[in-house]
Amino acid sequence: MIAEKKVLIIANDFPPIGGAGVQRSLYFAKYLQQFGWLPVVLTVKDVAFPAKDPTLLDELPAEVEILRTATWELRRLAWQLELVRSDPRMPLAPSRALKPGPAGATASSPRIRELGRALKRWCFVPDDRLLWAPFAVPKALQAIKQLGISAVFATIPCYSSGVIGEIVSRRSGLPFLLDMRDPWTQDPYLPSPTRLHAWLNSRLERKAICRAKRIVVISDEMRKRLRAAYPAMSTDKFVTITNGYDQNEFSTVVPRDANGRFVVAYSGSLYAHHRAALRVFCAAWCQLCERDADFERESELWLVGRCDPEIREELGSWPRLKAKVFGYRSHREALTYLAGASALLLLIKNLDPEHDLVTIPGKLFEYVGANSPILMIGPEGDAADIVRSTNGRVHREGELDQIVESLSEIYRGRGVPSRTAHADNRDIYDRKRLAGCLARQLDELVASDNSVTA
Repeated sequence: MIAEKKVLIIANDFPPIGGAGVQRSLYFAKYLQQFGWLPVVLTVKDVAFPAKDPTLLDELPAEVEILRTATWELRRLAWQLELVRSDPRMPLAPSRALKPGPAGATASSPRIRELGRALKRWCFVPDDRLLWAPFAVPKALQAIKQLGISAVFATIPCYSSGVIGEIVSRRSGLPFLLDMRDPWTQDPYLPSPTRLHAWLNSRLERKAICRAKRIVVISDEMRKRLRAAYPAMSTDKFVTITNGYDQNEFSTVVPRDANGRFVVAYSGSLYAHHRAALRVFCAAWCQLCERDADFERESELWLVGRCDPEIREELGSWPRLKAKVFGYRSHREALTYLAGASALLLLIKNLDPEHDLVTIPGKLFEYVGANSPILMIGPEGDAADIVRSTNGRVHREGELDQIVESLSEIYRGRGVPSRTAHADNRDIYDRKRLAGCLARQLDELVASDNSVTA
């Protein structure tokens, strides 16, 4: 299909930045053209980030235009400082010259990282990416005028993208779709440091949500809570489009050779707040080692992604656990680890679903695409429902004995799905299909906007 309409995608995080946070906007940009929408991506120039993966840019059709602007945000300044420190004569290299892997510009001590996070929380509302606005807004308005943009799509986090999207929509008059991958004021991981911060955040969120003609969220629970927070708004304004996985990628992935071993793999970042759930899993692993010598001899844990120092410390306290930490890998290479694993581990902090919004980790959908048994340790919620719907197992942190039994059953081969099991439940998360869902929302926005102005 030839795209007749253009949509401006405002995405502060975008390749060559790597990691799970860029996948949603990347694959929307990849597939929207097939549904009549040509994306124009607005993002930042090179910034310091824990991982870079320029190979992701190869996923995009040649017709997709990427507009990169300067920014005053702290990670851009850190990137420029690192260039000067490494070689003052070095020119500003283009993003595509980078190789996949960790970015040294953020290789600071835990104390410095914590200080940086605290400064961001206290000094900027909603976040320090607001320093991108002086560059992003003029560039967006210029693109709208010159390229014939029909709609504005802003994806958060970062939350400042929502602020920028609201400003651009208000000044241009174009319909605005706000994509909320994470909650904003309801984020349990990012509480406001003071009442003033909370009030400002709430005000910015309300302005963006009131301006947007559609609010797209990644889970039904998030949709339910937003509707409750804004009861005066039409229920049709809030739409669920989940994250997903790319079937085309998995069809060509060559699984990593496990050399006949039973492998449990975890893909993605492991932060300090995952430590409690990881400790329970390690305890279950070691209990199974005590009663099953074959399991201890034949099994190992693969960790593919960044690990906080607290995670490495925890792993070191369980000598019977054979763990391999591979560090960050490109998205394509990470899929080979998932495809080669016997089972996949999902860890979610033990939040209270009655009070905290339990979000769905993006990695879960890649797990679904790999079609191996999933063992989840975490609270009830949408993520748990998805795991069960695809023949996985869900346990809370206090269910040590049950985790041991599930691990044993998966190891012995009981409950392993066939390659066709639960196919319908997996197919609904295909990235191409989800891009089609977004295109229909954009079509409705533009049609509604045209009927109002006619």
